[in-house]
Amino acid sequence: MKKELLDDLLKLNVWAIKLKKLEKERIYQPITKNKWSIAETISHLMFWDRFILEERMPLMVPKARLLSNVDVTEMNSKASEYALSEVSFEELIDSLIDYRKKIVSMLQHKTEGELSSSFKINDNELNLITYFKGTVKHDSHHIRQIDIFLQN
Repeated sequence: MKKELLDDLLKLNVWAIKLKKLEKERIYQPITKNKWSIAETISHLMFWDRFILEERMPLMVPKARLLSNVDVTEMNSKASEYALSEVSFEELIDSLIDYRKKIVSMLQHKTEGELSSSFKINDNELNLITYFKGTVKHDSHHIRQIDIFLQN
């Protein structure tokens, strides 16, 4: 279970590296009407990985009761602004990869017991496995969006 989860989390990095070859005009073009560009989506994923690593994971301990007090709209807006600032697309990809590697490294050092110990976020009972399966599902959603855009 642990190895499969870590492999699934690292698939994002393998996929993201391939995006470095894209032409600049494709990177900053909205993937569909009223949607983010590839750069904004990568920044979104990176911002959330940073939040998870720095803010959430330290508190995800057995029997913890966490509140989901993050302003999703504000976080996503800041991610979009950052992607459209002076940061290069390569830097965005590298930061995403770095944060994801750090998350995987932290999870590698957890025992099966620690991975399956429950905690709550608001009223939702989770453990690290279920939480990060949700992260993989979120990754897949955005990967699919971008892959469809790139096929057109």
